[in-house]
Amino acid sequence: MATDANKYLEYLDKEMTIMGILSAVAIAAPAGILNSLIGEKSAFKEQLWRAGPFFVLGASILCTFSAAFFYIARTQSRGRERLQL
Repeated sequence: MATDANKYLEYLDKEMTIMGILSAVAIAAPAGILNSLIGEKSAFKEQLWRAGPFFVLGASILCTFSAAFFYIARTQSRGRERLQL
């Protein structure tokens, strides 16, 4: 029975690492996109921003929400892991 618990805890640790990476990527992606669009001025960036600012901002907001949900799921799973120890 102890080995089953250890296997589960190892799996849970790997899963939490993946969730942490997903949280970081979900924040870094819109930050990088917005930084490149807002940072330097070029004709393509200005056209893209004029053509679809709502799409760019909407996608950035959705990525931020996904990062929050990944973080919440990770935090709740860590709490369950502590209870099992």
